Amino acid sequence: MEHLLRARPTSSACELCCSPRRHLQRGGAAVTLGGTLPPPSAGFRTSAAQLSGHNKWSKIKHDKGRADAKKSSQRALLTRGIQLATRLYGPDPKFNGELVNAIAVARKAGVPKAAIDAAIARGQGRSSTGASLETVVLEAMTAAGDGDGAISLVIEIQTDNRNRALHDVRYIIKKHEAILTPTTFLFERRGRTVLKLGGGDDNNNKEAAVSENNSDFDNVMMQAIEAGADDVEDIGDGLFVVWTPPTLTHKAAQALNQGDLKAQIVESDIVWTPSQEKVRLPDAASARAFAGFLDAIREYSDVQAVYANVEQGDIAEEVWDAIEENLD
Repeated sequence: MEHLLRARPTSSACELCCSPRRHLQRGGAAVTLGGTLPPPSAGFRTSAAQLSGHNKWSKIKHDKGRADAKKSSQRALLTRGIQLATRLYGPDPKFNGELVNAIAVARKAGVPKAAIDAAIARGQGRSSTGASLETVVLEAMTAAGDGDGAISLVIEIQTDNRNRALHDVRYIIKKHEAILTPTTFLFERRGRTVLKLGGGDDNNNKEAAVSENNSDFDNVMMQAIEAGADDVEDIGDGLFVVWTPPTLTHKAAQALNQGDLKAQIVESDIVWTPSQEKVRLPDAASARAFAGFLDAIREYSDVQAVYANVEQGDIAEEVWDAIEENLD
């Protein structure tokens, strides 16, 4: 396994550019397996975003209207929205307008009442029976990457039965010829909030205008700084990704939602992000096999998030979409 765990070099620093896809970054240490590099400079700077060539949240937004979209994927997105609203503003709809809207959208899409109630409970850290949920992390690796590379995964589980959940997910991992091995050292914990300017989904024209308007990026940047952000990306379609230290994640989301921006919070969570160079998939066959593995993992109801150090490379967009929709 030594060649599978070989550290890859970190990406180079961002260069200044005027692309509409930009981000800002506060000077901070870049963590590698070899140690900690000194910060390049103090303060924030606007620079080219190191994106992987896709816009996950924009795709999710548009895919909701597709007739052939997976019903289970749609329900998962809607129930996660309910969990988010509950976690940020509480479980009582009388005092939580965001939760009222999330429930209304879920009901319109045919999400069962039991699933809505379970999502509200999970937003409070409880199961549908009222039992406290425990978060468990599983680390795995699959040799599906290009060359000597192996794709590393971090799988987060929320369950009221730790032993059962670990047994079941480990079985899925082994069935798909992946292995259980330490991988979190290849990732770092960061707070990620995805926000959208311009209100609801029916305001697409305004969203398009926002993404092209530098003043809106500047407004988001200034409010994000005040909320404690250390990185902001404009990813188009009126969507912005705000990165924060883990301890400030939900506080920053609330500030951006309730401040002058009045931004809609699409997602707010503490996530695992790759700290090393990502692994490319070598061919379509490997990509489809990996997509099948992710499908099996996400079908397990206690799995809450899956992170992987993988990137698209030369894989066709259609094949990559099947992978991306299962990653957080």
